[in-house]
Amino acid sequence: MKKAISSILMIFFTVCLMAQSISSNGFNPPIVRKGQVAQYSVVLKDVEADITAENIPTPPELQYVGSGVQTRMSITNMQTPVREKILTFNYIPTQDGEFEVKAWEISAGGKTYKIPAASLKASPNAPQNISTSSAYDPFEEMEEMMSNFGFSQFPGITRQRMRKSAPQETFDLQKETSAEIKFAAEKIYVGQAVPCQVSFKFSGKILNSDIKLRQLTPSIKNSDAFVCQGFLTEGKAVETKDPNFPVEFVFSTVVTPVKTGNFKIQFEANGIFSSAFGGFFSSNQNFTLTSKEQAVDVLELPKENMPSGFSGAIGEFEAESAKLDESSLSVGEPCVMDISISGTGNFDRISAPKLSPSQSWKEYKPKTSFKDESGGYGFKGVKKFSYTLVPTAPDLKETPSAVFSYFNPKSQKYEELKIAPVSVSVAPSKSYAKRKAQTQDEKDPMPIIEETPSALQSSSGILASPYFWLAQCAALLAIAWIILAKMKQNKLADDPVFARKSLAKSELKKDLASAKSAAQKNNPKEFFEFGARALQNSLSVASGFDAGAITRTDAISIMNSLGFSENDQKFAAKIFDGADAIAFGGYTPEANETGNLYSELEKLCQTLSQK
Repeated sequence: MKKAISSILMIFFTVCLMAQSISSNGFNPPIVRKGQVAQYSVVLKDVEADITAENIPTPPELQYVGSGVQTRMSITNMQTPVREKILTFNYIPTQDGEFEVKAWEISAGGKTYKIPAASLKASPNAPQNISTSSAYDPFEEMEEMMSNFGFSQFPGITRQRMRKSAPQETFDLQKETSAEIKFAAEKIYVGQAVPCQVSFKFSGKILNSDIKLRQLTPSIKNSDAFVCQGFLTEGKAVETKDPNFPVEFVFSTVVTPVKTGNFKIQFEANGIFSSAFGGFFSSNQNFTLTSKEQAVDVLELPKENMPSGFSGAIGEFEAESAKLDESSLSVGEPCVMDISISGTGNFDRISAPKLSPSQSWKEYKPKTSFKDESGGYGFKGVKKFSYTLVPTAPDLKETPSAVFSYFNPKSQKYEELKIAPVSVSVAPSKSYAKRKAQTQDEKDPMPIIEETPSALQSSSGILASPYFWLAQCAALLAIAWIILAKMKQNKLADDPVFARKSLAKSELKKDLASAKSAAQKNNPKEFFEFGARALQNSLSVASGFDAGAITRTDAISIMNSLGFSENDQKFAAKIFDGADAIAFGGYTPEANETGNLYSELEKLCQTLSQK
């Protein structure tokens, strides 16, 4: 009897040992798209082993994003029950290609188990299949719970019956969805802010199933040639007349090209479906939708008829009448004049309208404010410029006028908005009247005095004094300085090229100082901004062009005509590109770049200003 029991136990333990194993089911699914999740599973049968993601020799192109554990008991033909533990490791391929997890080993219970190699393929042509049933099976937990109470067969039967009542259905998203771009035009200009809509359509087959759309987040794909501010508001669900795709979600944004040439623009959206199993349990399923590419021709702004005051504004704008906070003034009393520009376009590139030159008014740099009417995109609204003006002479009848220049992409022409002056009354101040009276007294002729011999003697004594001649030399130098200043002032008024060069020289020093300060503070935004201005002013000194109108292309052309090297031209282009990219919001340079760039910037600007 004892021998029989021993034989039975030996057979039992032998069967248990034979049931022990560690294996892998490889990847599921074996083909996915870049950025989608694939599960790598390891199955442990009647064996305990501590397995983590570090044990699996995955290639670097597969990004680990989490793991899970499932356990269950299985009985086949009333044989010994086997406890299974399924470890799932989730991976996302970061690029297209075929990646292999090489064969590896794991030790457990004094034995070594060999796991065969497995491969995962990432391809843009991989099907996106969404199931109406959850990838997570809640009945497996129920089966394990019931087996702990001695019910080893009941859960399997229950699960089989309930699965029959909840049939699965699989959708191919390539057939059941559609993505389109609604762009304003096929030809746009570099720097132009263009409104754009992206729509994602879903078939009635998906809408009538038990999966629900929980999230849909679109983004631009080829961002090297375009800057997109993102999608600041959620998409709106719109009913369509298309029987195949009755509902679409429309997202709005603004796109700005930063390069000239022929490009293709494309958007994609990452989303999440929530699917229910049996109406109670649910899980999330990730998916990606990609729109068709749309060709866009990005043109350079025409140089012909470009106004001297053009600063890069592109769009359709209107100017409101200028407003003055106080129309009755005294000489030396400041006032504030507001000029507002409204419309649609790239408001971030709009500079203050230029005031007409006047020696009777002292002008200070205006303060700027913007009222956005485009939901945060800065594409539509009103930009206000507040100028502080101080009258320097009495009896003035009006303030200076102003001119705002911009490029209209519809008419494909440069246009100007002329802002009329505001009527004003300027009275003399007390101090001004006093100074005027003193000036009048100084203009009165000196009284004639008859000289006596004693007076002549004293005069000869003065002539012999060295202090007298020093005073005469100082007076002559002062007169010469006044004459030269007057000549320069007349030249500034008569020669606009000379005036632009003189202004550019003074502004160049300020911009270089600001760029140097930004470099020392490791502030790349300010460095590129002031660096681009410094280059514009140094190029203005070298060419006589208006500094604010010099673009990247103009800079290369001027430097090429002056014989500058290709390296110098590339450096200038880098500064202009950095400033534009920061202004459009698509580029964040490293802080340590500025320290290495300033010395080269200063050298180039000094060489240009000496041409």
